[in-house]
Amino acid sequence: MIVTESQNGKSIKIPVGEVVEIHLSDNPTTGYRWSPADLGDAILSLQDSTYHQTNAAVGSGGKASWTLRAKAAGHAQLKFKHWRPWEGDPSIIDRFSLAVEVTSA
Repeated sequence: MIVTESQNGKSIKIPVGEVVEIHLSDNPTTGYRWSPADLGDAILSLQDSTYHQTNAAVGSGGKASWTLRAKAAGHAQLKFKHWRPWEGDPSIIDRFSLAVEVTSA
């Protein structure tokens, strides 16, 4: 299942073993990056995180993505923040959250 910014604040339900991908628009050249604040480690396992530039032009943006696998039944609230990590929480300019319910297979 692929989740994008349009699902910010929404809920999804997936079975144990299912993979969910979070895709968020990002442009690291601005200094701001999406970073996970909470990945629901008790029920979800991070498989991969990547960044793909959508255009070869210098300074163009792309997509940051995280791939998570449901490892146990339960509830998690995924949280991401768009910030400049070296400036700390006062630099947060956007947030993304997703409620995940993992059901037994």
